[in-house]
Amino acid sequence: MWLRRWLTSFNTWSYLVNFVADLVRLVSYALFLGESTAIGNLKILVPRGSYRLEKRGMRVCFLGEGASVHLQRLANSFAKMGHDVHVVTGRIDRTQSTFIESVHVHELVTVVRQRGRSPRPRTSIGWLVSIFLWAVQVRCLLYRLRPDVLNGHFVTVWGYLAAWSHYRPFVMTPWGTDIFRDPARTPLFQNLAVQVLRTADIVVCDSQTMEEATLGFGINPSKTRRIGLGVDTGLFSPSSRTKQLANRLGDPASLLVVSIRNLRPIYNVEMLIRAIPLVVGRVSKALFVIGGDGEQSSYLHGLAEDLGVAASVRWLGWVPHDQVPELLASCDVYVSTSLSDSTSLSLQEAMACQLAPTATDIPANREWITDGQNGFIVSPGDVVALAGRIIQLLESNELRNEFGVRSRQIIQRHAEERREMMKLERTFQALLDMTRESQ
Repeated sequence: MWLRRWLTSFNTWSYLVNFVADLVRLVSYALFLGESTAIGNLKILVPRGSYRLEKRGMRVCFLGEGASVHLQRLANSFAKMGHDVHVVTGRIDRTQSTFIESVHVHELVTVVRQRGRSPRPRTSIGWLVSIFLWAVQVRCLLYRLRPDVLNGHFVTVWGYLAAWSHYRPFVMTPWGTDIFRDPARTPLFQNLAVQVLRTADIVVCDSQTMEEATLGFGINPSKTRRIGLGVDTGLFSPSSRTKQLANRLGDPASLLVVSIRNLRPIYNVEMLIRAIPLVVGRVSKALFVIGGDGEQSSYLHGLAEDLGVAASVRWLGWVPHDQVPELLASCDVYVSTSLSDSTSLSLQEAMACQLAPTATDIPANREWITDGQNGFIVSPGDVVALAGRIIQLLESNELRNEFGVRSRQIIQRHAEERREMMKLERTFQALLDMTRESQ
């Protein structure tokens, strides 16, 4: 029993990570006579990437999934604001990377072969070995970069790595599943989430729902900040609308219903597919545009075939983010059937494009949609209600326009990207100033 408690202790892992990382630096320094040379020789423990350090603005290190368009947008925004930006991540498919040239990307070396881009949250030996070696790499890299601020994204895995590094100042940004679902899976993940959030100097939450959930882990309320990623309302705008999309998809007279959530159980796209027969039975011109990919892709394609609505669905797969504004603006109704979310950026982007949204009744969606005022809210799993709301919007151009205009105004007032980025920049700078004063 004591051994199990010791192995699942946050402090145990933290101690081991720092001991090994410090040992690596000590041995490498002795062997290669200098930190600079040593770092270049220990390939198995040192992430690949640019180590050029620039004296401009703050040096910010983002630790998270580099394949995420959200982290790419954040890093690019800070680089454009004049900061020295470094991203520490797992393997990246370069064809899906939009990092600008001034962002330095460091890919962690994966020693234990596994599926996916990063170690998945499970308790297998392979996962434990992978995450331990990643933690050592992160510790060594931070020692070399010495950023002014370390910002971890997604508590599960990336938050662990950031907390175990003992680096300060440390800002943690939860995303959703890492707070709402992962901690409930095992006592180990629950304990790790608690320790990560308590270790962080500041916890950035993008919604009231997320802030309330993080406070439930016992952190000091004074540590939380409400800051979202925001939307570029100049880019995501009804002016991006074209008729070319409808022409490419089939009938130019079609009414387009769009969903761009990934095809994974958490996003519940099956609910939308099951609603399609009810919608096309009333609105024959309805055409459903499904973007995103995921493990349910084959199943959902088959479901559409079985329901006899394959001809009314266009599957786009993964959509590059620079194509999303035109896609959303060229559609008529936006649907999100997610079972869990913090702030849904795709929902905000659709609202900015002046689409009328219909979304599931979860706390995060209620922060942005007032049922019957700027969109519709339906119970998760209520296929008939979802179909009814989609039909109501497709049959009334006036209602769609009314909801769309109100939705865009909400985003312009409360989720403009530039304002959110400036708030985050001020938060980082204030934390850095406070840290320097205390030293």
